[in-house]
Amino acid sequence: MIKSALIRAVDGAHVAIRDALGESVPATGEVSLLTTDDFRLYGRFTTVNYNSAQAATQIVTPIAGGSLILTDLIVNARAVNGRSVQVILSDGTFSETLFDADITAPVSFGIAFGGRWRGWENASLRVTTDTTRELSIAVGYIKTPDGLAYAEWDALR
Repeated sequence: MIKSALIRAVDGAHVAIRDALGESVPATGEVSLLTTDDFRLYGRFTTVNYNSAQAATQIVTPIAGGSLILTDLIVNARAVNGRSVQVILSDGTFSETLFDADITAPVSFGIAFGGRWRGWENASLRVTTDTTRELSIAVGYIKTPDGLAYAEWDALR
């Protein structure tokens, strides 16, 4: 059986030890250990919908000096021949394209990012489209208070 331990930071004492599939504890004031990830605690989402021509739109902007971690991306678009859609991370100086398509047939996809799809300092998520109609984009994200400069971020990929 895998065990989890809750350790008091001050003195290193074990406060509680639990089996991974242990019995539930009644609300008696006992200490319980609960673990989760940042995506479940701090994750947010936003959506944008286009019904007419629009150039570039910022979907999500980071905290000043911070960065974004992407958790999910959903794109739905109806076919409009010769139209393009781009989803881009950009800080106004540097840009990296995450999705680029010419919409000649209906497009519908979703990505649950399993890795750390994190942008660099002050890079926002943007959509660029040239008169694509009936386009919707949903993005899941976490805003972090810090971020790497683009050169440092680029060196890590």
